[in-house]
Amino acid sequence: MKRLAMISFSEQEEVERAEAERKREEDASREMVSELLNVASDIMDFETSEPTSSRGKAILISEPEPIVLKLQEALVQQKSVTDQLKEDVQELKENQKDAKRTQEEMNAKLDSILALLSKNP
Repeated sequence: MKRLAMISFSEQEEVERAEAERKREEDASREMVSELLNVASDIMDFETSEPTSSRGKAILISEPEPIVLKLQEALVQQKSVTDQLKEDVQELKENQKDAKRTQEEMNAKLDSILALLSKNP
């Protein structure tokens, strides 16, 4: 009976760790998005700071800045890690529910055994 409680506690700790990791990953993703937006803003500021004689003409950027590509790649990786962590947390929650249900079933069986033993002196 104590073993089931320890498994449940261990699983709870693992769920909490996974949720904390997911939160850290989301915070890192937000920081990367913020940095990406800052870079995009800097690029836009650079493009709009041209002399007025060239305004109104379309500016074609042949390929994005290397930092933009790196940030986009990091953002994709971050999203996949976050999705995996969400799946792991969901699986741990389900396992915890199963362990709790098993523990409740064991408690009910032990209660019925104790009731039978208390009737027979």
